[in-house]
Amino acid sequence: MLVALTGASGFIGSYAARALSSAGHRVRAMVRRSSRRDHIQAVVSEWVEGEQNQPDAVERFVRGVDAVIHNAVSWNRSATVELPDLEDHIVR
Repeated sequence: MLVALTGASGFIGSYAARALSSAGHRVRAMVRRSSRRDHIQAVVSEWVEGEQNQPDAVERFVRGVDAVIHNAVSWNRSATVELPDLEDHIVR
């Protein structure tokens, strides 16, 4: 099975990527250009560079996959915003 995984370069995501790979699944990871990848290089089959609020990147990310695991969060928003991560996780 090909699984699309957001947040794969993060702490929890890296463990999810390893678990998926160990279970025999292929992992497609969506990462920012600046994301560290060396720690999951061996368990990720495919990379999609982009942001979660970029429709073209999301389309490339989910095209042809069997499952999607959304495990990403944006930590760089101001805490004064009522729903700081909502816009990052919605594609219009």
